[in-house]
Amino acid sequence: MAKNLKKFAQHTDYEAYTGTTYLRPNVSLCLDVKDVHYNPVPPLCLTFEAIEDGTFSFSMNAVQYSLDEGSTWTTLSAGASSPTIAAGRKISWKAELVPSSSSTYGIGTFSSTGRFNVIGNPLSLLYGENFKDVDNLSGKSYAFYSLFANCVKCIDASNMKLTALVVERYCYYGMFSGCTSLIAGPALDAATASTYYQGYHFDRMFDSCTSLETLPSLSSSATFSYMYTFYGCTSLVHASGQTIDPTLVQYMFAGCTSLQTGPVLNGTFQTGTAGHLSGGAGLYSGCSSLSQITFYGTRLGQGLDCVEDICTHVNTSGGWVKGVASTGTFIKKAGVTISYNGSSSCGVNNIPCNWTIVEQ
Repeated sequence: MAKNLKKFAQHTDYEAYTGTTYLRPNVSLCLDVKDVHYNPVPPLCLTFEAIEDGTFSFSMNAVQYSLDEGSTWTTLSAGASSPTIAAGRKISWKAELVPSSSSTYGIGTFSSTGRFNVIGNPLSLLYGENFKDVDNLSGKSYAFYSLFANCVKCIDASNMKLTALVVERYCYYGMFSGCTSLIAGPALDAATASTYYQGYHFDRMFDSCTSLETLPSLSSSATFSYMYTFYGCTSLVHASGQTIDPTLVQYMFAGCTSLQTGPVLNGTFQTGTAGHLSGGAGLYSGCSSLSQITFYGTRLGQGLDCVEDICTHVNTSGGWVKGVASTGTFIKKAGVTISYNGSSSCGVNNIPCNWTIVEQ
């Protein structure tokens, strides 16, 4: 069916239509060659692009879906299956859900019978179509807890938009955990955390994503925790080119057997409150291909008493570099002498033995 433009008096009035269904296109009105008014494309609700035919379901809560990019919406009951979405087609999602922090955490989990990619903004599950100006998730603990956990049909989420600048604890906990087919995730570039030490913001977000090939952009803020974030991501090769300065990085890359280089560690890691472990225990444990570490701190420590260093061993079975490559390069700041809080020898809790120390 042909699409036409309706005549209008000013650029804010125009609409395109097919029959009686009106759409707002991404076109411009040119009053003259120097005056162009654009109709901005609205932010995209959380949307799935089907790679193959399949259905979708969402646990715990009813949500609404659209098959025509938001022109019409249909309610889907919790646990029910959507219509079959043909390969190459899209389905968008919205709701106004309140995350649970009781025995059932978060708002629910998506599942699918066919492979798909994720685009758009998951804030549409919390704020419906009114998420455009939302940038603060304070008070939204567990917001997207396990949102795609164990969804083995989820392939690429690199075009998913996590636009919140302030995030709450457990906000993205386990979001893609167990998504063994996921090859790329969204950027994790939030600015600050609303809850400090006990945050657990990005913890286990990509736990056991064994096909993850590319490290998403990470926040360099010192307020975030990345415990177990990439645990067991055996296809992840490089994490270089980024600098992180988070609160907690325990077991962040543990078991990443293909990882060769890690991010720059600024080394101002903090201790947690009583009963909460901190620092970098087990950070690179089991990373058998790791041959380059960049650490710009001044101390490598053990125990809960280490401040402004990396706590490398906190009463756990794995030191921060246990099982890394037998030879490699340890890069530190020029003129800085790294001291140890605890054992002064090289090894699994300090600088790996037989590695070359380079200053820069």
